[in-house]
Amino acid sequence: QAAIDQSTEILKTMAARIDPIRTPEEILAALPSDAELAVVNEHLAAIPVLTDRLMVFQQRADELERAATLETDDEVELPDAQARQGVGSALAFAQDLGDVQRRLTDLDRGLAESAAELAQALSDLGLGSVAAVRRCRPLLDAQIDSVANRLTALDAATRELSSEAQRIEADAAQQSLRKRQLAAVGEVVTSETLDRARERRDHGWALVRRVYVEGIDDPAGLAQSFDTQRPLADAFEIAQEAADRQADLLRADAARATSFEECVARLDEMVGRRKVIGEELAALSGRRQQVLDEWAGLLAEAGLPELDPEGLRQWQARRASALELAGGLDGLQRDRQHLLTGQARAVEGLTAALRAVGETIASSDLPALTARAARWERQASALQVRHEERANAKRARRVVRERLDGRIAEA
Repeated sequence: QAAIDQSTEILKTMAARIDPIRTPEEILAALPSDAELAVVNEHLAAIPVLTDRLMVFQQRADELERAATLETDDEVELPDAQARQGVGSALAFAQDLGDVQRRLTDLDRGLAESAAELAQALSDLGLGSVAAVRRCRPLLDAQIDSVANRLTALDAATRELSSEAQRIEADAAQQSLRKRQLAAVGEVVTSETLDRARERRDHGWALVRRVYVEGIDDPAGLAQSFDTQRPLADAFEIAQEAADRQADLLRADAARATSFEECVARLDEMVGRRKVIGEELAALSGRRQQVLDEWAGLLAEAGLPELDPEGLRQWQARRASALELAGGLDGLQRDRQHLLTGQARAVEGLTAALRAVGETIASSDLPALTARAARWERQASALQVRHEERANAKRARRVVRERLDGRIAEA
């Protein structure tokens, strides 16, 4: 009994240690079954493994904590986003300008060449400035063609008449030569000369009748009117003999007389035609001068040089080329000014943008500023990459830490 009581006391003591509220019977009733005991024993056997795993998790967590602390100490400070955007925009604008110095050199060379070409064109036009070229009002092609056609028609008519006059002169020379050749053979008698001799004979006979038959006039006075060198009767006899002699000669050499008459008639006809041609040429010259006067008025009114229609047509073509050269020169000058303005704007923009990010600027050289801005942009990009890499690493560590915390909690 004593042993039972002692055991009972020991049981109570042990039960109180396990759960002071419950009775030993309740505690004994709560003892696990053999299956439950096997599970408990299995868990107890896994405790060392879990403890080792927990230590590994805890060490990894400590490493992540130290890495986060080191990263915080070496935090990358990024430049202000707006300031960086300003540097990027200013740099892009400057780079879009390209090699400004080379472009200026090319433009200056083009300006010099264009200016020389324009100066030569103005010299060819006989004008001293582009303004003088622009003040001229070119005539329409229709106006030029109208005057040119009128002058061409007048010149053609003049040439035709002049050619005819030359032919007449050549023919007249031949006819005169023939006339001289016919006259060289001997006295030339024609029906015309015979008629004049007979008229003189008849006139002398009429005077003789009045003096010697009718007795109504003074012989001396009538003789003076008929022949100043001879008495009336002698003069009449000479006239009668001349008329008879010409009649005899005409009958003896009728062929030569006919040829002579033809030469004389042809020469008279040529004289008449030459007179008509002269009048027509004078009229054509007057009409041509009238056209030229009208043309000169058109030129003066338009401020154009005194040139013939074809010359003016070529001059106006050269004028158009000169104006085209002037336009090209103006375009080059605008391009140069635009480039200089862009260069100044780029320098101003880069200077302001670099100062906004804390850079000290002492030069206004565009290439130097562009290189410096590009270098700063590369550095900013590198910082951005480092910042993003650290942010990614931080996010990855946070995910790993959350997983570790979960596993530590499970352990």
